[in-house]
Amino acid sequence: MQFIFVLLHGVFSLLIHFRMLLDPLFGMGANVALIFSGQYVKWVSTLRASLAPGVDAWGMSLKYLMGAVVAGGGCMLGLFNHMQKNVMTDPACVDLEKQALKKKKKKIKMTLKESAQFLMSSPYIRDLALLVISYGMCINIVEVSWKAKLKAAFPNPNDYSMFMGNFSSATGTVTLFMMLIGRTIFQKFGWRKAALVTPTVSTMTSFISVQNIVLILC
Repeated sequence: MQFIFVLLHGVFSLLIHFRMLLDPLFGMGANVALIFSGQYVKWVSTLRASLAPGVDAWGMSLKYLMGAVVAGGGCMLGLFNHMQKNVMTDPACVDLEKQALKKKKKKIKMTLKESAQFLMSSPYIRDLALLVISYGMCINIVEVSWKAKLKAAFPNPNDYSMFMGNFSSATGTVTLFMMLIGRTIFQKFGWRKAALVTPTVSTMTSFISVQNIVLILC
């Protein structure tokens, strides 16, 4: 999903007159889609619960879920084709001369080692890379332990998928709300304090989790 988001952002970045408008709408649209997709997963889970005995509930769920994926992919392909034919060729939306100069400009090709050396030579990029790697490690470690507890709490796959549907909708709602007030937070508290929220919450919850595990073992 993130890969598709990056591709779409790269395409829409060429729309010179709408770039400032489209950038915040990308994140908002993605989270609105997360809310609806979570409710769709919940709806599929309720259908599975009402099936007659002997019916392959998981197979039915896969058909509904994959059908939604295929339908969404078809809409994306259709919209992309429309943009390439009608929008990306419109001088009112895209600076065609600037785009042609970018195509003519030769890109410098570097090996993997040279790329790593170039990135490590910049303290700003190096710190950002360390930040992203640390964030990814924390999220993966938390998700592994969290989902293991969820499977223990919801041994029935139907209940588990229903919970994850509600959780996806809640995540989309909270993220959408935070995106709306994010600019105010940055303006009032600054980038440093706003960026420290995530590692602070992760550290506090990790200490609470370790404390609970120690209490259980004792």
